[in-house]
Amino acid sequence: LDESEIEALVVARTRRPCALAVLGITGSTNDDARDALSKAPAQGALLAEQTHVILAEGQEQGRGRRGRPWQSPVASNVYLTQIERLFGGPDSARGLSLVVGVAVAEALERLHGVDVALKWPNDLLVGGRKLGGILIELAQAGTSYYALIGVGINVRVPVYAGREIDQAWIDLEACGESPPRRSEVAAALIASIAEALETFRATGFDARLRARWQARDPFFGRRVRVCSHEADFVGTAQGIDPSGELLVDTDLGRRVIGAGEVSIRLLEDAS
Repeated sequence: LDESEIEALVVARTRRPCALAVLGITGSTNDDARDALSKAPAQGALLAEQTHVILAEGQEQGRGRRGRPWQSPVASNVYLTQIERLFGGPDSARGLSLVVGVAVAEALERLHGVDVALKWPNDLLVGGRKLGGILIELAQAGTSYYALIGVGINVRVPVYAGREIDQAWIDLEACGESPPRRSEVAAALIASIAEALETFRATGFDARLRARWQARDPFFGRRVRVCSHEADFVGTAQGIDPSGELLVDTDLGRRVIGAGEVSIRLLEDAS
């Protein structure tokens, strides 16, 4: 990863300063971002005026949603955390993971011409296989709240790492003849997320953002199984409501599902 190139590309696209750190092998970029905030809570005002991102060449403790391990081989993929100050407190993060999903999908399409679908709430799919994921965690520094926007994208997954992934996956190398360099991918993601966050700060998760997400929903109108520690049921996915929660029609009526500890699968794939 070329730190100078990434920063220059982001600034050229967004026209705003970019505070960027590229690490070698780390535990988790989300944890690094949390540590940075805890050590320097006064930098909140600075973060509000610039794009602040941590990238790593590899992660030893990368994780996805529900605490699942995220395979993070060295110098193979893109692992980043973008920090967003939440001026409306924790509640203002509602719908944020969906907004980021749209931003990442659009960036990859512009860069590599690949059609990216979005599986609620935070998976990026190509041809039904997982290309990447988003993990948003909240942090507090002083009296301010922040969203730690973790993004992982498979660029060139080594064979040994692929064997450890417990679901169908794909990388950008398999999506075309000439995959982009990781620095190009990172810059495209950071810039697109920064632009999406600017809109999100102004409008929240509005009808336009909701429509952009739903246009990429591969589960809409299909039979799904929803599993959580509280329930296990079957229904028909009906997209998302204005707050970004999943709608599922069942024989007993419509269910509204918050992200939480929930898994959703197409019924033909569920077990």
